[in-house]
Amino acid sequence: MGFFSNRALAIGLSLMAVMSSTVTADEPSVSKLPDPLTLEHALYLADEAHPDLLLKDAAILSAEARRKNIEATGGINVDLDFSVFATDDDSDRNAWRRDHARAGVIVSSTFYDFGHTDSLLSGADELRYSRELAYHDTRGQRRLDIMAAYFDVLLADLKFSLYNEAMAVGYVNYDKSKDRRELGQRTDLEVARREAEYQKLRVLRYQSENQQRETRAKLAEVLNRPGQLPANLAIPKLDVMNRNLIDVDELQKQALEKNFHINALRHEVIAAESDLAAARQSDGPKLRGRVEAYGFESEQGSSDEVRAELSLIYNLHKPERDGDVAAELSRLYAARAQLQKAESDLRQETLKTWHHVEELKAQRDETEVLLVLRELQLEKSRALYEMEVKADLGYSMSALTEAQLKSAKTDYQLALAWFKLDLLTANVVLDLNHRTKQPEENLRGEQ
Repeated sequence: MGFFSNRALAIGLSLMAVMSSTVTADEPSVSKLPDPLTLEHALYLADEAHPDLLLKDAAILSAEARRKNIEATGGINVDLDFSVFATDDDSDRNAWRRDHARAGVIVSSTFYDFGHTDSLLSGADELRYSRELAYHDTRGQRRLDIMAAYFDVLLADLKFSLYNEAMAVGYVNYDKSKDRRELGQRTDLEVARREAEYQKLRVLRYQSENQQRETRAKLAEVLNRPGQLPANLAIPKLDVMNRNLIDVDELQKQALEKNFHINALRHEVIAAESDLAAARQSDGPKLRGRVEAYGFESEQGSSDEVRAELSLIYNLHKPERDGDVAAELSRLYAARAQLQKAESDLRQETLKTWHHVEELKAQRDETEVLLVLRELQLEKSRALYEMEVKADLGYSMSALTEAQLKSAKTDYQLALAWFKLDLLTANVVLDLNHRTKQPEENLRGEQ
């Protein structure tokens, strides 16, 4: 009882922490994000109290509460009975108890119900374990969400750099075209085209600037730090770029064996099977014991009485049994269907992600060549510019920045695809005992 109360209290405190963090980013209970923010630090925050994790933790608490309720039905019940009796019975039988008051203690328990409670407890344990696995699946998904939000900020910064540079080049070209029009070297149509190009780039520049703030706000929300928009992000070192793909059939096999979500559903099925067995056993025999100890007070004096009873009860008819069995059977069919669909989806998702990694590895080779090409073009344009020969230096600089953006986007997508593949196959490093430390330690660390 104490363990359950402590965990319930911890969840309540965590919810309060989440609610308080939404008021202002300056609350002392919420740690500040470092500047610059690193991907390692962002991932370190993945297991802090967050609504996604709290919902899963609350589901685990619900399963634990269910088990405790089942245990309580087989425990020892103690009742106090205080009664006052008045009767017009004039017979001499038990005359001293004709008008009396009594006080007593009744102790009762079900000693054995021939497997009914055992089936219920087995189902409760399987349900709790299923929700534990769902909790760990959410922890892995939190890491994927953080990585995606972190990379979005970096790409938004690169995109702003590209469009800011392109807008500057567009303005210079537009300004030069106006000067040459004065000299009769450009027509009004050519100047209008240059201005249209500049205005288009100007809009893209402002859109990319807004994206910088939006992606930072999203990252702050994912990290459960609303309002703490990180100013600077460190460029992460990605160690997965040169990983080799194994056969997709082997990956699908690993995913079906180890995937957190799939195994959570499997234990959900086992829980439903146990609950169905319990429903079918609900009208079975029960061995019960009962001890009563009473003290009586009447005009005739006082008396004590103790009575013990051991009974075997068998329900000949229990109307709700058929309904309970039908409900549990329906739940079992639904759980099996969900598992079958999830296994199909997992096979397809693993294949799709495997192909995505394969394509991105090829695209990465392409971007590396493109980067070399754009750097050579920039060097050529810079040399011609210094020799005062006609050269579009601004265009070459923008082309290089665009290639750098494409290269970074490819790398980040590849890193995410690798992590997703690891998550599908449960190949992510997670402390599976983590929940027993959460959220109490997080709260202590933030105080």
